[in-house]
Amino acid sequence: MTATSPPPTRNASRRRTHWAPVLGLVVLSPIAAEYLSGYHGQRLSDLPGLLLSIGIVGPLYGGIAVLLREVARRTGRGWPTILLLAAAFGLVQAGLIDQALVDRDSFSGSVYWQELPAYLPWAGIDVSQLLVFVGGHAMLSFGAPIAVVEACSGRRAREPWLGPGGMVVIVLAYLGGAAVILSDVLTAGPAPAGVLATVAAIVVVLVVVALRLPRVPERRTGTGRVPPVWLLGAGALLLFTVHVVARGPEPGPWAWPSIAVSVVVLAVAGVLLVHWSRQKGWTPRHELAVAAAPLLCTAGMAFAVPALVPGSDVDKYASNAVFLLAVICLLVWAARRTTRISGG
Repeated sequence: MTATSPPPTRNASRRRTHWAPVLGLVVLSPIAAEYLSGYHGQRLSDLPGLLLSIGIVGPLYGGIAVLLREVARRTGRGWPTILLLAAAFGLVQAGLIDQALVDRDSFSGSVYWQELPAYLPWAGIDVSQLLVFVGGHAMLSFGAPIAVVEACSGRRAREPWLGPGGMVVIVLAYLGGAAVILSDVLTAGPAPAGVLATVAAIVVVLVVVALRLPRVPERRTGTGRVPPVWLLGAGALLLFTVHVVARGPEPGPWAWPSIAVSVVVLAVAGVLLVHWSRQKGWTPRHELAVAAAPLLCTAGMAFAVPALVPGSDVDKYASNAVFLLAVICLLVWAARRTTRISGG
């Protein structure tokens, strides 16, 4: 997910809203963010409750995914900008809105983390949770859904999807959802003001850097070799799985080395993808293969998460299987819809 896109046309801002990909992203993003992992104990037998919860969190994830993609595509920038903006808004979500990243008490009694293995008292955050929340949002909540929905959009993949009215609707929906979550946080007691100010400053820096990246050239000029799509996808899945396992270590002397492995894996993958995406042989199918990794890994690892409702094991594993099958079918359809679009 590091390929980039050509500048939008002069009349891009006047185009009407393409609601099909917008709605697809509004739905896929929260599913990837909250439900593929299985940590919330969602069950398809409670389909009305599942749909209601997707409707509630949809604007928080899907709305942001649509907006940051729109900003990148309209300004002629590509995946480096998208991922930096995704990291910024992942930090907004976890650090300023629900504040789970900066509220240590939110993990008390959690079935996921009994203790924070890499807590930094001077910063008020745990590094492993920084990777889980911010890195997870950038790659799983925003990056992968954007790439998949763009692939499904065929020749509209690099076009702006929102008209002015559509952008207003998405922004208002996001602000409404954020206000609901933030009101609950403020009632329970927000994080220290100094920590929130630091988070806000980092968000501003990420956004500024993202929007100052150079625009994407019309054509790729690299002549190096690019891995076959299947090999790239398999490698991305392996590396993402190693990253996920290493970023959430048990507390103890191996916590920091494990987190270092997670960071190094991300760095190596990033350098390789930047290099390959500049070569002439890079195609949208390569981009989709990379995007498939976080979705397949998360849906697969959900089977290892214990059922949260006693006696619901069969329902839980059936739900996991349906989600995994749905991801596979979506990726197959996206691969068939993908065309050779210049840029990425």
